[in-house]
Amino acid sequence: MRIGSLGLPPVATPAAGGKKGQAGFQELFMKALGQVNDLQLTAGQEVRQALAGKADLVQVVTATDKANLALELTVQVRNKLLTAYNQVMQMQL
Repeated sequence: MRIGSLGLPPVATPAAGGKKGQAGFQELFMKALGQVNDLQLTAGQEVRQALAGKADLVQVVTATDKANLALELTVQVRNKLLTAYNQVMQMQL
């Protein structure tokens, strides 16, 4: 699944080296987390509107599926980052 299909922007690679690359990754990661949160909030609003009889069921299902996929992607990215961190910590110098 492509990130763009979840409503997230395509990943841009920051310039190599130095603190500029680190700040770029942190900003990109925080922006992506904010977008996942926005998708979750939108899905919640759609569900509330559907319960009130004011929303189309297709929109509700689409919003909840987008939010679910974005959350799953976020969890997988977290898992990969933790695995990489643990591998680096286990390296002998």
